[in-house]
Amino acid sequence: MGATRAIADIGSHWLDMAEFVTGLKITRVMAKFEIAYPVRKKPISQVETFARSKSDNYEPIKIQTEDAAVVLMEFDNGAIGSLVVSQIFAGKKNTCSLHIGGSGYALSWDSEHLNELSIGYRDQPNQALVKDASLMHKSAVGTVSYPGGHIEGFPDAFKQGFRQFYTSLSEEGEYDYAKLEDGLREMMLCEAIFNSAQSGEWISIE
Repeated sequence: MGATRAIADIGSHWLDMAEFVTGLKITRVMAKFEIAYPVRKKPISQVETFARSKSDNYEPIKIQTEDAAVVLMEFDNGAIGSLVVSQIFAGKKNTCSLHIGGSGYALSWDSEHLNELSIGYRDQPNQALVKDASLMHKSAVGTVSYPGGHIEGFPDAFKQGFRQFYTSLSEEGEYDYAKLEDGLREMMLCEAIFNSAQSGEWISIE
């Protein structure tokens, strides 16, 4: 991961999603990093990720990358936002959520309920919009494999990404799979967040 862990590992996905969904660009960031335990016990023998078994054979190792991070941000339209990233939050193995508050209503999405979009209103009952290809915008229909009422899973996102890429090799059209420019953008954001955490200052995204 280099100099940053939680932000580069999982925070980068949220940053990409936030910019993609809103159509906005993050212009500057202010970050704070935290290392819960600066020295850890690293098993000498092999231990599987998320395994419940523990090893008594270990060596102490110094941790130099963040376990958690809090990031304040500004977008190019003047909107403000915040991001909390943690790799030590008990009970949450792979959760990603996005909340967007507008003047008329708000949208909330959680990856643990990824087929539902919560719509919050000020003057009427809230709604839960369930994934249904017949209700989707034409540009999004191609990313759905199953009809309404059938759950689309986390691995399907990778499947759709690869499908779009290989289709684009032989067919012209508009595609949403990540490109090299998108990867560079995430590296720039991660670098700015890291520099902010080190300096304690706002860092602009050039």
